[in-house]
Amino acid sequence: MYRYPIDQRQLGEKKLVSTETVEYDGEVMKRDGVPVRRCSVLVTPPNDRPEVMEIEIPSEDPIEMAQLTPVVLDNLTVRSRVNQVGRLVIKLEADAIRIDQEAAKAEQVAKHGETPKPESPAVKPFAVK
Repeated sequence: MYRYPIDQRQLGEKKLVSTETVEYDGEVMKRDGVPVRRCSVLVTPPNDRPEVMEIEIPSEDPIEMAQLTPVVLDNLTVRSRVNQVGRLVIKLEADAIRIDQEAAKAEQVAKHGETPKPESPAVKPFAVK
């Protein structure tokens, strides 16, 4: 099976839609002994229409992120093979998925106008009873 790298800059914005554990015949699918999670990621290429891509990622723990969180995919690749029936099968795989801090911060600034400052617990006003 051939494995080709994907230039993520060509995909534009990437946002997580959902995740699930991959099962085959009732068994959790594993890659190198690690459970495989399927992530649906909404990609918005700069000059094309948005599309949802299904990407398989090995992860011991379930992937927990809010829906439509901007993400970065580590080592995103495409694998291709011909199955037993003679059809071409294409799979997208990545080594990891993480929050795109820069995109999340830019999105927050666009929404609220400025970067919110975390409140210090020492400065919070308290009520006197």
